[in-house]
Amino acid sequence: KESINLYSKLLMISSEEKYVAQARLGKGMALLNLGRIDSSINEFMVVTNNFQSTSYFKEALSGLRLAYIAMGDLNKYFQVLDSYKSLIAISDQDSLIYNTAFLQFIQADYSHANEAFERYIEEFNDGVFFDAALYYNGVCYLNQQDTLSAITFFNKIIDFKKSKYKQDALLFLARYHY
Repeated sequence: KESINLYSKLLMISSEEKYVAQARLGKGMALLNLGRIDSSINEFMVVTNNFQSTSYFKEALSGLRLAYIAMGDLNKYFQVLDSYKSLIAISDQDSLIYNTAFLQFIQADYSHANEAFERYIEEFNDGVFFDAALYYNGVCYLNQQDTLSAITFFNKIIDFKKSKYKQDALLFLARYHY
């Protein structure tokens, strides 16, 4: 709580871009850590709306990702990303969407992970993480007892010329068909 008060004081006395942006980001993270998600989103949105040509913009997008994940509302996060699509490099969009999906996977929120992985697969079929998205999407389906959907994604992996997930996919499919 003390950090929120100090960030608020900094915002009252400073008009310099770097201090305002850093204070908003810090206050947003502190609010998020206290579970005040809506307030944290407001702080991050101030940064995304006012500091788009700075490095703080990407940091605010990351903060928004964490906040919307905490809310369990990836669609709102994706709406925010879509609204800034022209300002975000394709490679950054690739990473933001994949990392959002993978974070859901790590947290065992498989249905939200599926949504995010499928969005990634749809938008970035030449993406850096495409084969990983296929693989983890298949694993998500397995964890939800949807073996047929998992098989579909594992078959797509084995069609890849080079994938570090090919052996795992082949092993699963061989065991399934045994």
